Formats: sequence, structure tokens, C-alpha cells
Amino acid sequence: MVRQLIKKMYRKIYLREFSYGKISMVRQLIKKMYRKIYLREFSKKLNLPTEKEKTLIDELMNDFQKISIIDTKDLSGATLTWAYNMNRLRELIFNDDPRRFLQWDVIRETMFAGNARYVLKVLESLRNSNIFDEYWQKGIIESEVGLPSRCHWFKNSSGNLIHHAYHLQQFEEKTNIALNTIDFVFEFGGGYGSMCRLFNNLGFNNKYVIFDLPSFSLLQKYYLKSLGYRLLTVNGFCCERSGILCISDFEELKDVLKITISVKRKLFIGTWSISETPIDLRNSIFSLLGNFNLFLLTYQDKFKEVDNIDYFKNIQKNYSSIKWDNWKIEHISGSNYLIGNGI
Repeated sequence: MVRQLIKKMYRKIYLREFSYGKISMVRQLIKKMYRKIYLREFSKKLNLPTEKEKTLIDELMNDFQKISIIDTKDLSGATLTWAYNMNRLRELIFNDDPRRFLQWDVIRETMFAGNARYVLKVLESLRNSNIFDEYWQKGIIESEVGLPSRCHWFKNSSGNLIHHAYHLQQFEEKTNIALNTIDFVFEFGGGYGSMCRLFNNLGFNNKYVIFDLPSFSLLQKYYLKSLGYRLLTVNGFCCERSGILCISDFEELKDVLKITISVKRKLFIGTWSISETPIDLRNSIFSLLGNFNLFLLTYQDKFKEVDNIDYFKNIQKNYSSIKWDNWKIEHISGSNYLIGNGI
């Protein structure tokens, strides 16, 4: 009842059914309350953790004990941005309940779409698909792990999961490649593991590798284990037919990708992540992708000091055997899709 009352008052104010001059302070107060309710920033009482949850939280905290706070005084650009994010994540791990991590500012501001207006647009694209009922709808069923905010327009899902599904819809339509026919996926910068989870929801059952910063790699492990997925170790990777590997060491990544050299359909994913990375690291990553034949990328026109339009034009030239589709993302100003198919 409180939620409905606040929502009603909020709408009245923003439709200017009240005199603006008399309610400016009330307007700001109601706006703040509305946001807190709909972003679930009000404290939601969680049940006592189960034994499984306790085990995973203890493991997460023990792993974070091994990661030092990053000194940011001599950093700049993208390196400084992500150092701050890692420090903030570490702070929250030790001072809040990880079972609600999808409400944390560092997650919501960097990797969770929430209820942005464009979510309704991309949801309609999925709904208009002739495979929505048996495919997309099942894939975007959200879990309670992390306490995600639900989508206003589709309560069984979240805006973030819906947006990830839209990326995959674009990929399938441009390449005519079904996700469950892909043999290997390498995702650079996997957020908290949502895209990996979606692949599995949609029938992918092969090897999936996420390479990320150490702190976010630990968060991905926590999230995916909480969902019940099977995570691999680097040593066990070569012996298994399927599973998920989360790593943050570049030398380990090189070894892992060497093992997959004979795999046929290999997909590289980087949704904004690779375009927010220092140039030296980008180039190092792309140097490992010579035998990849499928790509799903999104990028901003510019990030910090880097002109991404020129950068990704050069990527297309360097991978001349790949058929590329590059176009503006209508619902996100200044961003682009780059999808490649070399099969």
C-alpha cells in the first residue's frame, strides 16, 4: 500500500497536477522515496543464510582477504576507474551482505541496466520474435541470487537480463548461428556473470571462459556457484567437455586458449568491456583471437581519451576473413554493435 501511495503521489507531482511552486521540496522528497522503493534501496530483511550460502559467503570473503586495496594516486583514465570499482567492491564485500550485491552502487552503476526506458524497447523486440514463448521467455527468467530489481514491464525478469538477451538476439539474427551450436565462448569482462548464466539458460552446454579483473572474477564465481553452475579450475579445464572457468591471470588465459585451438565455432564476447580497457591490454587480448570466427562486441564512440570508432575500424581490417556488421545502437546514444561471422 505504501508503494502504491508513493507511486501515485510521484505521478501527480510529475504530471504537475499540483502547483509546482508550492511543492518543490515535497517533489524532491517524494522522488527520493520513489527511487529508494523501486531500486530496493530500503533495507529488505533477508532470511538467515542457508548452509550453502554461508559456505559461499565465507569462500568469497576468504578470497577477497588475499586481494589488497589498490593505491590509486598514480593512476588515470580507464585504469583509475576500474581500480576505484575494485576497491569499492572489496569494501562492500566486507561491510554488507553479499546476498544483496545487485543493489550495490558499484554494480548498478557499471553493469546493471535496471529499469532504464530502453529496456521496454528491447523487451518488445524479444516479444515480437516468433520464438519468444519457447526460447527467449524461458531464457530471461530471473533468479533471486543477488537480490536483483525486477523489470517493471516483465516481472519474471530484470532489465539487465532482458538487455543481455537482446544482444544475443542481434547476434543470432545477423549470423544465423544458434547459441547451442557454439563450441566455445570467451567473454572479456563478464560483469557479475549474467551473460554466462543466460547462455546456459538458452541451452549452451560447452565450455565458457570469463576473463576479468581479480575482484570481479571472484564475484562471478560466487554468483555462478550460487546458481548451481559447475565451475572449472585451470588444471581441470582441458579434461572437461563443459563447464565455466573464471580467471584473471593473462598467462593462464593464454594457456587456456591454446587448448581450444582445434575447436571449430569459437565466440568472443565483449559488451562495452573491451572498449573501456587500456589500449595495451586490448591489443594483447586481440592478439590471442586469431583463430576465433565469431564476435559479439559493443562499444562507445569514445571512452576517456580513446577514439573507439577508429580503433574498431582497424580491428575489422585486421580480421579481414570475418564478415562484419557494424551499426549504431538506437536505444543507447553514442554506442555501437560490431558482430562478426567467419564461418
